[in-house]
Amino acid sequence: MKVSVNIVGVVVVAMVLVIALSGCPRKAPEPTGAPPVVGGPPVGSPTPEVPAGELNTLADVWDKLNANSSYELTMTMPGGEVATQLMKLEDGKPVKMRMNNPDGSSFVLMDMKEHLIYMCAPEENMAIKMEMSASGGEGGATSDAAKMIFGPDSVESNVELKTSETLGGVECWTVNTTTKGEDEDMVAKLWVNKATGLVVQMEVAGETLKMEYSRLNGIADGEFELPEGLEVMDMAEEMGRAMSEGLAEE
Repeated sequence: MKVSVNIVGVVVVAMVLVIALSGCPRKAPEPTGAPPVVGGPPVGSPTPEVPAGELNTLADVWDKLNANSSYELTMTMPGGEVATQLMKLEDGKPVKMRMNNPDGSSFVLMDMKEHLIYMCAPEENMAIKMEMSASGGEGGATSDAAKMIFGPDSVESNVELKTSETLGGVECWTVNTTTKGEDEDMVAKLWVNKATGLVVQMEVAGETLKMEYSRLNGIADGEFELPEGLEVMDMAEEMGRAMSEGLAEE
């Protein structure tokens, strides 16, 4: 089974986006026409009505505004690289994520509830299944996958909303907070869309990561499932079989 280096790079960038600011996804296209509204609310989706005075901290914002069930997230890295992924959420937390190879030949599907990763090549009717810990080790890169959505699990959210800025025509709160990394915490500045509660820009370690959202609450569950008839190879079983055969030959 061929899984291109390109999509592996996207996976690594996505899973450690708080600290990894390089990789090998595709370059950002040249802008044409009017720029997109960064992190704007989806067409036809009303902005939540929140009484004045109820949003005092970042935790309040995520508790009362960020109630999306799915969206497509495009991240632009400091070097201009772009990584796109589909996210499915329950109660504000990611439960599934899909990252497509830009050429469409393969994709990676992550199931946070089951702690599984599938590296899929539909054209070859093949997929490799492995546990998240098997890919990154206990506490490794893949264990950060469930922190892809900036929320209470990934940053310190009990910080007051004191300042605002307009970013790409969108009114945002600006918050200085701390990311909760596996090895060390890092100071970060977040720009949070006032209408949606979504983080649209992050500045950490002198680098800036930009996020754009589309298809809010409009992604079908089927896009987070394996194609029917795909032959799935269990990496743990294959490794166990290989070890058994090696011992038998000794």
